[in-house]
Amino acid sequence: MIYSKQEMQDLLIETVGVSEEAVDLVVKLLGDTPQTYIKILNVASEYSTFSDVEDALFSDEYV
Repeated sequence: MIYSKQEMQDLLIETVGVSEEAVDLVVKLLGDTPQTYIKILNVASEYSTFSDVEDALFSDEYV
């Protein structure tokens, strides 16, 4: 699945637990690109893709 920047930001903030201020700061420093959101995800969690985050989110709900 292809995620919009807003969807990636929402997953980082609501699911991974990165603060909105931290995401905004990194985006300002590195640029507002999908790769920036993936870099934040890789540093802030054990996930390598946003699909992994979504899979974990949905698997936890039904266990």
